[in-house]
Amino acid sequence: MKKILSVLAFVCAASGAQATTLGFEGVVPDNSLNTLTNQTHSESGFNFVVDHGHIQGGLISRPANNGTATLLIDSTGFSLNNGGAAFSLQSFDLGQWSTSYGPTTNVSMVGTLMGGGTLTQVVTASGNFVKQTLTGWSNLTSIRFNQSNIGASYDNFVVNAAAPVPVPAGLPLLLAGMGAFGFMARRRKAS
Repeated sequence: MKKILSVLAFVCAASGAQATTLGFEGVVPDNSLNTLTNQTHSESGFNFVVDHGHIQGGLISRPANNGTATLLIDSTGFSLNNGGAAFSLQSFDLGQWSTSYGPTTNVSMVGTLMGGGTLTQVVTASGNFVKQTLTGWSNLTSIRFNQSNIGASYDNFVVNAAAPVPVPAGLPLLLAGMGAFGFMARRRKAS
C-alpha cells in the first residue's frame, strides 16, 4: 500500500508546471527601443512593472549585447509578478548596458513570498551578460529589482508558474479499487 501511494505522489508531482523563458522577443524590431515609464510589459502571463526603461530589439550596440531583445533599466528598478499567482524564478541573465555610471551595477532583489515573508539577494552586473542562477526563489507573489545605478540590462528570465496539479484520469478509479481492497482485507481480518 505504501508503494502504491508513493507512485501516486510521484505521478501527481511530475505533472506540475513547466519552465518558461521570458526574453522580450518580438516586442520591437532590431535596432529599436520601446520606452516604458511607469508601465507594464506582459509576457506569458508575467508582468514586468518598469519605473523607467526600455525593451531594446537585438543588434543594438551596447557593452552587454547577446544579439537578442533585452530589458534596459535606466531608473531605480522594476518588479516582476504573475498577476497575484505564485511563481518561482530559476535564473536570469544580467549585464551592464552602460559603464558611464560606474564599472559595476549592484542589483538588490527582494522577493515577496506567498503567505508572507521575503527573500533577498544581491547580484552584480559588470560587463556582458552572465547567467544568475537562483536557489530557493519559489512560492513568490512578486520580486522587486532595485539597482545601485542605472546601467543594468536583463534577459532570459526562467520562471515557473504555480499551476494546479491536474488529477490523472484514472486516479478516481484507482482510489476506488484501493478502497475496495482495503474493505475486503478488513473483512477477512475480522473473520
